[in-house]
Amino acid sequence: MDFAGLDPHQKGILSDDFGVALSTQWFFDRIGGFSDIVDGRRFMLQFAHLLPPKTKAATAKVGPTKAPDYVIKDRSGKWHVVECKGTQSGRAHRDKFLKDALAQKRIIQINGRFRGERLAMGLAISNEQSQTASELRVVDPETDPLISLNEQQSEEIDAAAHRIAIARALGVVGLGEMAVELSLPVESGATDFLRPNERLRMRSARSDRKALLRSKCVSARWRDAGFTASGLSPDR
Repeated sequence: MDFAGLDPHQKGILSDDFGVALSTQWFFDRIGGFSDIVDGRRFMLQFAHLLPPKTKAATAKVGPTKAPDYVIKDRSGKWHVVECKGTQSGRAHRDKFLKDALAQKRIIQINGRFRGERLAMGLAISNEQSQTASELRVVDPETDPLISLNEQQSEEIDAAAHRIAIARALGVVGLGEMAVELSLPVESGATDFLRPNERLRMRSARSDRKALLRSKCVSARWRDAGFTASGLSPDR
């Protein structure tokens, strides 16, 4: 089936997927590979306590308060901030996204010898009826960051990325509760940038949340072994 014949909702999903896939593949090839890639919003949350005091805006899924898509570590140890998008609505629509994306990628900057690129990448997707070819555009204008990290914080940066990567893996294998807990920021300064369900979870003390998770894990192990609180489960 031609891309032009797809349902608009399907087009939107595929456009975004193509935009992320081709943009990150282009960047992967340009810098010689990644050693780590983590969700930009979750990375930002780990350092939201460093935001200026007047920065009080919920991190939306779209719009000017949205965090960058990815924070990427290359094989030389440099960190890059990347925002990417795909659209089938034409190059003008893609260029408007790139202008809006500046607000996302300006949130984070890693300085010193670990500083990499801060890029916004947009893919304009053409179909068989288009008179122009598909085009990937990459922009890198200078903007003042809201969060600045430096090489003195390298261990903290690595720990945050590692924690997010483990949380992602836990979510993939079905341990959603544990994944969410592990990805939440340790510092409380990120409250205004949490989604509603995350903000609700953060109202409880971290020690209480960990104790609840521990009890759930123990219960799950006993259940998998065929036991309940009163002994052997009915089906064993």
